Amino acid sequence: MNTTVTTVAPSSGTRSRPGMVLPLALLSLPSFLGLAGYLVATQVIRLTGAVGGPGDWANLWTTLAVYPPGLLAVWLLARRDGRSVIPMFGFRGDKLAKDVALGLAIAVLGFVLSAVVGLGMNAVVYTAEQRAAFMEAMRAGEPLGAAVVLPLWYGVFSLLVQPLAAGVTEELLYRGAALQTLRLRLGAAGAVLLSALAFGMQHWAFTPLDWQFGLTRAVSLGVVGAVFGVIALRQGRLLPLIIGHTLWNLLLIGLPALIATLPA
Repeated sequence: MNTTVTTVAPSSGTRSRPGMVLPLALLSLPSFLGLAGYLVATQVIRLTGAVGGPGDWANLWTTLAVYPPGLLAVWLLARRDGRSVIPMFGFRGDKLAKDVALGLAIAVLGFVLSAVVGLGMNAVVYTAEQRAAFMEAMRAGEPLGAAVVLPLWYGVFSLLVQPLAAGVTEELLYRGAALQTLRLRLGAAGAVLLSALAFGMQHWAFTPLDWQFGLTRAVSLGVVGAVFGVIALRQGRLLPLIIGHTLWNLLLIGLPALIATLPA
């Protein structure tokens, strides 16, 4: 398989061993922004009397609070290292069909990995009594939580905006700027593991109050992040991962949100 490593590697005119502070700060930024967004969303809901809790509106506040500053930080780190953000995508017209097919495979791989690891984590972090109560509620057809009816515009936003914003920002951040900079200091394995850890912790920060659910998400998505990091290094460009990440969020987050907001 031919790769195009120059699309995401630092230019020859930059330092060969850049400092660790900025890439580590970049990896930590989404988690801090996620926690801040959760707290702000909680207060806004309380003050406005909006239905639901911050988890019900997560597609909105994560997109607004995390992704724009994340993209700005990616640009700043790339600029410091003498790189440009656009070449990280690695777009090539002659490979577009192949990239779309690879992106679909990546979406399926991400779903399977997160599901398998998530099921394993459920067996670890939840007690036997909790699992039995959950299964009994499922058999009885009981709702697992109060149904919250959100406006249609939120469903449309979740389908059309959130998946692409997450796919572009998170891949540029974790598998683009931070991964490539850390690789020069830690090697490929260290850079992949550190970026994967930060990727998992970001998703725990989006649901900080439920430690069992948060830990399950952190571990399952951390494993996905590690696999995605290996793919990024092998491919040398991010477009297939961006396509796969966007499709994954589109089908598992955006589409269910839209269906839930459609008039009965």
